[in-house]
Amino acid sequence: MGLMSEMTALQSRSPIHVSPTVLVVQIVVAVLLAPVLAGASKLPDARVIVVLAVSLVVLAAGTRALAGADAIAGAIATEESKGVAAVADA
Repeated sequence: MGLMSEMTALQSRSPIHVSPTVLVVQIVVAVLLAPVLAGASKLPDARVIVVLAVSLVVLAAGTRALAGADAIAGAIATEESKGVAAVADA
């Protein structure tokens, strides 16, 4: 299901827009499922859970900030202009 969602997103949006979201989702799912897959029998300390939650929020916020950076916007504009030029040449 995840691969299908990723492929659908790539059909309608630039990979520069899709990749950060896919990366964050993969990391968050892996971190959340790690205790279950490792067979952890007890819950970790509350401080560990808080640090983990804060880390995931920082990860998501950093990815969002990076995706919205001017350098990324410039790369998207360049990519789109190349696509328009390729269509015009055809």
